[in-house]
Amino acid sequence: MNRDELLIGLGGNLGDVAGTLRGAVRLLGATPGWRVVAKSGLYRTRPVGVADRLFLNAAVLIRRAGDETPVLATLKRIERELGRTPSDRWDNRVADLDVLLSRSPIREEGLSVPHPLLHLRPFALEPAAEVAADAAHPAFGRTVASLAEHWGRRPVRVCSDVVIDRREAVETVSQGAEFDVLLTDGPADASAWPPQVDLRSVPIADPVAAASAVLDGLLDRPVRVGGL
Repeated sequence: MNRDELLIGLGGNLGDVAGTLRGAVRLLGATPGWRVVAKSGLYRTRPVGVADRLFLNAAVLIRRAGDETPVLATLKRIERELGRTPSDRWDNRVADLDVLLSRSPIREEGLSVPHPLLHLRPFALEPAAEVAADAAHPAFGRTVASLAEHWGRRPVRVCSDVVIDRREAVETVSQGAEFDVLLTDGPADASAWPPQVDLRSVPIADPVAAASAVLDGLLDRPVRVGGL
């Protein structure tokens, strides 16, 4: 990635999702000073949380001529133009546009870059690796491609202080042993590797159900289903 580029994730699971995401790419490219320089394929992923329909996800690389156009407001405007209405976090939605990475600092209220959950989202990492494989995550010093590959292993090895009843998919190991992710119901270090997840940040009240939702997302390998 160059310093003037943004990596943006796209997703949705209501209506003609493929058509909506292609519309999102057109609207991004029509934004003054923005140009789409690369786009991934479409990936089918299982829902995580309260959503109950399969998602399509993709990623695009945007090159900006200057920083006069506000990023967050632009993405929210495009979501509205595509038909998105307010919804609960992790719920079904027509379109979702998120900034995943940027080499240049973006200082806008309400926007955190890199996306705070990027490293825990195979559905975002797989398409992102198509268009920005060598882009480095500043907190971990790992490329997008290596982060995507991290979740390609089976089973995910979990270190947890929450009892998780998912023996068919998860090998629970003791604290201090080698693991891929730490699930906790206390404070997590956002820059630690292997990554840590504070389950209190998941919009599911029961910590065991929250842990299962997180693991569902990590264990689901996105499937490429077509072009964007």
